[in-house]
Amino acid sequence: MTIVLSVLLLALLGKFLLPFFLFDVPMGYDAGLYRYLFLSYSEAFPPFVWPDLAPWAREHPVGLFLFSTIFLKLGLPVDWLIGWIWHVMPVALAGVLAWVMAQREGKIIGLLVLFAALISQAYYDGFVLMYWKTELALFFMIFAFHFLERQSMFFFFFGILTIITHHQTGLLFGLSVASWWLFQLPRSWRDPVLRRMTVLLLLIPLIGLLFYIPLWDRAIWSPLYGVLTLRGDAAPGGSFPESIFYLRLMGILLGFGIAGWIISFRREWGSLWQFAVFWSAVFIIFRLVFYRRFFLQFDFFLLPFVALAIREACIRWRYPVIRFGCVLFLLVQGFFSIEGMRLRSPMHDADTLATIAHIASVLPDDAFVLAIENRYAPWVRGLFPDHQVGAPGLFDFPWTVEMWRTFVYGNHEERRQLLQTLDGPVYLIDTPFFHEFYGESADQFLQDPCFAPTEEARLFRSLCSSLSL
Repeated sequence: MTIVLSVLLLALLGKFLLPFFLFDVPMGYDAGLYRYLFLSYSEAFPPFVWPDLAPWAREHPVGLFLFSTIFLKLGLPVDWLIGWIWHVMPVALAGVLAWVMAQREGKIIGLLVLFAALISQAYYDGFVLMYWKTELALFFMIFAFHFLERQSMFFFFFGILTIITHHQTGLLFGLSVASWWLFQLPRSWRDPVLRRMTVLLLLIPLIGLLFYIPLWDRAIWSPLYGVLTLRGDAAPGGSFPESIFYLRLMGILLGFGIAGWIISFRREWGSLWQFAVFWSAVFIIFRLVFYRRFFLQFDFFLLPFVALAIREACIRWRYPVIRFGCVLFLLVQGFFSIEGMRLRSPMHDADTLATIAHIASVLPDDAFVLAIENRYAPWVRGLFPDHQVGAPGLFDFPWTVEMWRTFVYGNHEERRQLLQTLDGPVYLIDTPFFHEFYGESADQFLQDPCFAPTEEARLFRSLCSSLSL
């Protein structure tokens, strides 16, 4: 088994480290935002002190940044957190899930969990999109489930960390634990251990709320109101592929997982792991707020049931033809997983990011930086942590979508009036994607008399803002 374990771990490391060596930039859209948040929180030490952040940045739960602050203060380079450390994180997460399942179900299940994670496209896409908070929250949630099932008080610590690390995963944790508790209540209420644990279970959300009180409206009330009132086409799906994509690409794996979930009820009813799959599926099926993102949690908690289905198939069906068919199906799923990897590539090119980083090193501290398109805007924010940064629809910038449209497509006088609303020297960063997206309008925009090229490539200075007049 040691050899099989080593092979699976090496295969996972190879899969998730391959993009690190193939590409010179992180693959995720949010990499620049995480860079900014890591740096901003590191300035507020000890890590339980809130930094002075804009409202959009304070929407992010603090759990991840409590730990990142400590590491950065100890001298860890911030780019490691969005570099090789992030590439190793999915392997560590799969390893922890496999270990917990090995403790619960046996070593074979643990090994099969690693195999299922290796061929899962949704799990890989969570890595590609750099869902740092989600994966760390899942890491804590696994341990919370593990210790809760063992009636260990350590579940209290990991439950709090889950709640304060990621909104949606914290909600899933709360729903799963509440369902489990209600299921245990009729037959175990006289158990003094359950009563003590009930008190701690009630304390977890209360303590979690203390972390969210400073950002109640945007971090708690607004998402909760959306869950209660928005569904279907009215609900924001979140930045994750549609479910139909995964049904086509990893239908075999999902089939094994659902079969394993059903099989698990022969032995036990109402486990935490069963409820985690159930509530994730509820968000997806009924298309509640950010339902697409819940596919990552759904897939993740389905992995142990994939392992269970594979083991049951090997035990119950001893005919060589049937076993060969199962192996063939899994090999086909592995091939689809490789094809899915080939579909994923970085959204940003290294040369443009290097240019933006150079501009950040020479721009005056009081400069106002405009990222005139959204693809590179998160990186502009991350590479200019101490500057004011504006972008279309991002960073609480006061211009509406219509005002941005006027800025790009309007005439000289309209641009001049908009630029005069900004304080300080204003600079614009031009990117290849700006020209790709806007075509000829991009060239006409940059030829406006309000903009003057500088000595730095892709950097324009505004001649029409308030300090330029």
